[in-house]
Amino acid sequence: MKQRISRRSFVRLGATGLGAAIPLGVAGERLTRLPRRQRTTPAHNNAAIDQARDAATDAALLQLVSPVAVGTRLGGVSVAAIGVDRRGIGVVTVVDAQGQHWHAELARRTSDDEGLNPIALSRNYSVYLRNGGSGSTPTDQHVGRAVLAIARNVKRNEDATSALQLASRSEFWAATGYKPARA
Repeated sequence: MKQRISRRSFVRLGATGLGAAIPLGVAGERLTRLPRRQRTTPAHNNAAIDQARDAATDAALLQLVSPVAVGTRLGGVSVAAIGVDRRGIGVVTVVDAQGQHWHAELARRTSDDEGLNPIALSRNYSVYLRNGGSGSTPTDQHVGRAVLAIARNVKRNEDATSALQLASRSEFWAATGYKPARA
């Protein structure tokens, strides 16, 4: 005896991609629905896209500052971390023997960057030192030399590296409401 299935059930099974799984001609066999695939929400998809974009951005930053990498010794400091932070600024964190941290920040260069006193400028990027001061805080020479070495690598590698979409310093400040003191 042939197994029968209603047209509505057939269409429903076919619409879910299970039409080929219908056991035709098997007497007494009961049709069962297969479990639905786990679905992802748009938020989950966006998070995955953001994570992939973050990984690509971090990889581009690593190429930009190469051969500097985590663990590289630059004079009296070592590179502790390299990545793009939540503000969209590239950050190379260096640490000295006493455990004090400084951050070389790479931002997209804009026309007003020279007035913001970056440590170094390349064609596309500005390099700043975040040391917890207000712009006039003295920095140990070995830290300054390390940041200048990072800036030299940026200048040397920027043409060979894929374009890195970083925030500019003024964009970051505008988004946070920060008003830098101008000299």
